[in-house]
Amino acid sequence: MAIFLELKKRENQYETIRWKNVLERLINVTIYLAKNNMAFIGTSDKPFTPNNGKFLSFVELLSKVDTVVLDHVKLAIEGDIRQHYCGKHIQNELIALIGNSTRDRILELVMNSTYYSIIAD
Repeated sequence: MAIFLELKKRENQYETIRWKNVLERLINVTIYLAKNNMAFIGTSDKPFTPNNGKFLSFVELLSKVDTVVLDHVKLAIEGDIRQHYCGKHIQNELIALIGNSTRDRILELVMNSTYYSIIAD
């Protein structure tokens, strides 16, 4: 029984690290596209399908050079994972989370400053 619990614990640790690595890469793709004012979505939410947008195209490109992304995309295509976190809903959620974090950091800097100015273009 103790061996089973230890194996389960290691499996959970592995899955936690794997998902952390996957999400880190998806966040980096999101930041890259947002920084360059690029559209995200296409008409498909699945990797390696026509018209799937820049986000998934970038994920496909990363899968050619990054084993973490390659393994994740393989699992998504084979259906071994229910949610691959590459669809439009996670893209919108990542954009919102990054936007909120950026706004909070700017407000923190403003609140800690004696003087500040706002320039809008």
